[in-house]
Amino acid sequence: MNRLLVIAGLAVLPLSALAQEAPPFKAPFGCAQSWDASTYDTHGFGVDDPDMIDFKYWKDRTRKSEPETQNLTLGQAIRASAAGVVERDDLFPDDENGLVRRLRIKHNDDWTTVHLHSRIDPVLLEVGRKVAIGEVIAYAGRSGTGFNNAHIHYVQSENDEARRVTFDGVPLATHAGDSSTWGLDASDQAERVVSSNCTGNEFARWRSGGDDYILRYQPNTGRVRITRMEADASAGTHTWSSGDGAWGRNWTHIVPYRAGGVQHILRYSARSGRATFYEVEAGGAGLNKVADTTTWRPGWTLLRRIEHDGDSYVFAYDSISGYNEILLVSSGGDHVSIKHAHYDAKGWTHVLGFDEGDSQYLLYYKAATGRIEIRRMDLVVGSSAGATRIELTPVYEGDRNPGWTHLVLARSGGELYMVGYRATNGRTAIWRIASSRSGPSRVAQFNLSRKWDIVTTLPNGGNPRIMFYGVDRGDMRVFALEADGAGLDGFDTADWQGGWR
Repeated sequence: MNRLLVIAGLAVLPLSALAQEAPPFKAPFGCAQSWDASTYDTHGFGVDDPDMIDFKYWKDRTRKSEPETQNLTLGQAIRASAAGVVERDDLFPDDENGLVRRLRIKHNDDWTTVHLHSRIDPVLLEVGRKVAIGEVIAYAGRSGTGFNNAHIHYVQSENDEARRVTFDGVPLATHAGDSSTWGLDASDQAERVVSSNCTGNEFARWRSGGDDYILRYQPNTGRVRITRMEADASAGTHTWSSGDGAWGRNWTHIVPYRAGGVQHILRYSARSGRATFYEVEAGGAGLNKVADTTTWRPGWTLLRRIEHDGDSYVFAYDSISGYNEILLVSSGGDHVSIKHAHYDAKGWTHVLGFDEGDSQYLLYYKAATGRIEIRRMDLVVGSSAGATRIELTPVYEGDRNPGWTHLVLARSGGELYMVGYRATNGRTAIWRIASSRSGPSRVAQFNLSRKWDIVTTLPNGGNPRIMFYGVDRGDMRVFALEADGAGLDGFDTADWQGGWR
């Protein structure tokens, strides 16, 4: 007879009740990080064979015996597996180990994820707040686990019934009902899970006075830094750095844009909707706030800069509802005009802008399915004097391989190329976009290391470079895009401090 238990709104059912469909869940930890997955009998608070997984992060990924291995789970960022809404964040008592923090995210009408044992500080999340995929929602801890047992206890459930954990459409080998899969963390018996939770991981970058600049933000400390990259795209010079705590931990998106001929930076919090606008000093020497912090719509999961017809726009998208807006931003930052607003398909993970002739195009990509759409942006004069709106006209629809965690556009030799990188296995591909109507055509495919979290383009005066950065280690490497798009040539390496986003 099948057994059923309801624990604080979470029911555990046998494997036979697997769902047929689910959101495109990502692992709940950092891009390209590799964690051990394990479970055990009676994991579900005394119930046999629940589909609940414990994740631990170990220093030694080669599985050497103690004392080389070290549990580094405590304090690691826990990231939202998919866009959703906070349904509950509370504490409940454990008889032996005190209070357990329980965070539950609702992703649609049927699906939720539950996270247990994270740190009780910082403060609990507000119920009803939207979260973006990949957003930090907590920090790994040991609430209710005992002193030396920090881990992420993670559950995916459909209609309050626990299901087999699935990432990127692939079920984990570690699962309920088969004790041979349960594993033992920090050993060869544990399943290693590599995270593809990388959406939006791209440094804010811009070109000014013939130099390339990037702005980095350190969520753990609230620190901000501007770096001018050298002409040969080497490590560069830090032109300005704030003190710790300058920005706090709550900013989820940082977007560069130009207005009034001057470089600006927008920072945004999906949690509160707060938006702040800064002017960048000449030579990247600092940031000056140009307007009081204002409130935008909370919960945007994707923000992108678009330069069109001499103006700067921000493309804002909510993957939960599909709602999106294109906002015209001014030099003062406090004047924002909406030129486009409508509901779209849900689940887009990348939106990239490019020019072709006198027209601007947007390329949409959905990592879960590999779907690609290209749409032309048209400015349409309204009925009142000077009023305009933006219309998006589809010009291409197609499918490419699903699962690309990073996509960037770069021009080389007069051609437009799209570089794709898959953090889970290091697979890299390059496509040429000869025409918006014909879509991308692949010209190269090869393998790189799978340790990179952030991928950013550096125009470098028309000779594009692709920068790869590892958040954990702080290492950085720059590649030159070959003129014919046939590959990437290793160009420079550097050691940076870790933790930048």
